[in-house]
Amino acid sequence: DEILWTRIQRLPDQPRRLLEVVAVASRPLPLRHVQEVAQLRALPPEMVAALRSERLVRTTGPGLDDEIECYHDRIRESTVARLPRPVIAGHHAALAAALERDETGQPDLLAAHLEGAGDLERAGGFYRTAADQAVEALAFGRAEDFYKRALSFAVETSAKAEILERLVHFYTDLARFD
Repeated sequence: DEILWTRIQRLPDQPRRLLEVVAVASRPLPLRHVQEVAQLRALPPEMVAALRSERLVRTTGPGLDDEIECYHDRIRESTVARLPRPVIAGHHAALAAALERDETGQPDLLAAHLEGAGDLERAGGFYRTAADQAVEALAFGRAEDFYKRALSFAVETSAKAEILERLVHFYTDLARFD
């Protein structure tokens, strides 16, 4: 970890910030989102290529619609572990804003970034949407996890009641599959 962190610290400011955003994202994201969140006016191909050659990130291609992610989970974990909490929360908030503007239909990803930013009530709403989508896709384990997260973040009694009702229906429907 120390050797890896030393390598990361030696990076110039902009590539290091780009890597931080990619690490906080924890999932592949389009380069355009990472560029926006890292507050880069342009994303020079050589910047991404340098991070790739250092085996810190991998991409699906050079275009802004191509995806980028950390080369290995250890890089992500090491980077995030050393970032101050306000920096992590700021990256999460900016990632959530970028995803919300993009309207890609990934409520679970949006919820995770809102949660990381500390916006738990909004995260709960997106987890509820993600749970409903997971039920439709027959991804019952994910649906249960998302409903439980939504319930834990619900503030209003009516929102809690609605989620509990959905959970009851979920478990009732799930029992029919057994």
